[in-house]
Amino acid sequence: MDNRTSSDSRDENQGPGSDLQIFDNGEFNLEITRVGDSFRVQAPGLARSLSFHSARDMLRTVPDDEKGWEIAPTLGGEQQMWHVTEPGFYRVLGQRQTARIKNEDVQKQVVRFQRWVFHDVIPSIRRTGGYAPAPSPVTAIPSHPETLRKWAAEIEAREAAEQRAAIEAAGRQAAEEEIAVLEPKAAEADHHRAADGCMAIGDFANKLKAWALQNCGVRILHEDVWDFLGDIGLIIRGNTIRKNQPTSFATERDYVRTKTTRYDTRTRGEQVSTSSRLTPAGEGWAWDRAVKRLNDFGSLRKAMGGAA
Repeated sequence: MDNRTSSDSRDENQGPGSDLQIFDNGEFNLEITRVGDSFRVQAPGLARSLSFHSARDMLRTVPDDEKGWEIAPTLGGEQQMWHVTEPGFYRVLGQRQTARIKNEDVQKQVVRFQRWVFHDVIPSIRRTGGYAPAPSPVTAIPSHPETLRKWAAEIEAREAAEQRAAIEAAGRQAAEEEIAVLEPKAAEADHHRAADGCMAIGDFANKLKAWALQNCGVRILHEDVWDFLGDIGLIIRGNTIRKNQPTSFATERDYVRTKTTRYDTRTRGEQVSTSSRLTPAGEGWAWDRAVKRLNDFGSLRKAMGGAA
């Protein structure tokens, strides 16, 4: 199903929207746009605040009519930007059960974010945004601030009880396994930076492919990795005699080096092969940007189309 935002503004998943508001409390940041008498929330910031691996991971359980996307300009070019509608926003908040999160720091972060949303963000939208949702026979989402606060309190009480039960039942091994899954992705980049020697781009592509499939459920090709390295200015792409060679930017910063290999053949004598290789600093620099693009847009490509 194509969830691209259209010019039809009959519901909260369509229309260009207006009055973008940034809700920022110093720790969390949400981009909320009014659409008619409702609103929608940008998915990348919401996913980070709820400590999902990526926006794609968060959107897996959100129905098609509660999410959408549009092409938006970014520093890396035009990108596919996903959002959730108001019902999708409530659904994601309700499904993120803190009692199931074994990492204590992550658990506390999600609790802080949910309290901020329930006690500050949503009441502010209702007070200042002129928000008044139409009643629906198929939704249990509150339509009044008092009901909303009661609903938030019930969720907090239920999750507190679940949390106590989960802590009593959880074993040390399960907690350690969950912590390993939720370790900051920067640790992988630190590993690259600390590596000795240079890495062939093909080997870098294999590592990134495995990480993307395991953590984001995304399949990427070797060619996607080469194109991405060209996009961020490390190697030359296109129909040129210097294709796949380092750019001046990469050479000056010692991100990419060339390796020359000499070998003998029976018919052509000695031959020379030159290949580009990432230095440890170049690996870390490229890895950080690749992970961010995969988390935000579900792909290494500049512009996206298709399902989340």
